Amino acid sequence: RVVVTGHSLGGAIACLLPVFMLGHPLFKGKEIRGFPFAPPAMFPKALANCPRMKNLLTVVAYQEDLVPRMSVFSMHRLRRQIIHELRAVRDQNISESLKAGAQPDENFDAVLDTVDEKALLAMDERNSAPLHVPGTIYHMLSQEQGCSVCTLCFQACCCPCRGAVAPLGTYKTIVYKAKSDTFQEVMVSDQMTHEHLPSSYERALQDLIVD
Repeated sequence: RVVVTGHSLGGAIACLLPVFMLGHPLFKGKEIRGFPFAPPAMFPKALANCPRMKNLLTVVAYQEDLVPRMSVFSMHRLRRQIIHELRAVRDQNISESLKAGAQPDENFDAVLDTVDEKALLAMDERNSAPLHVPGTIYHMLSQEQGCSVCTLCFQACCCPCRGAVAPLGTYKTIVYKAKSDTFQEVMVSDQMTHEHLPSSYERALQDLIVD
């Protein structure tokens, strides 16, 4: 049996290497498995979700980790979303208040007006295609527990299983099997790079093991 694993760039290698091994005579007859942690999106959807790929690769992602969501396609989408939000801010006459205490940019409005969102979308669609995280994906989430959440099914406390209620303000790591479409959009947050760290994955996995 051959097992390949890695995190981030190593996770990308742990996605690619098992695929290459399948066609190499040196590994003929051997069971090959990949266990990538936080790999980038790197395969077309059909290939990423094919049954053989799902049997070959077991991927782990955590929270809003930037890397599994990052591709040329998703960064182009993020750029369009930023432009849209900047225009919304300007149109609501909030731009000046956001700049309070900062040196005003005289070219801010002029530059924003030169951007044609429809043309930008058409250009992005021509120059990039959606890429997906491959294999069977397990997405770990740190969920705050409160008085209305069941500790068994994580639904409202009127759920059929009638699980115990977690103390307010505590956190619990849960894991679910995710679709590759889950990682098509960059989720901007102050934790999106911190959640990519190996130590963040280690803590989440330890929490799951304890439970």
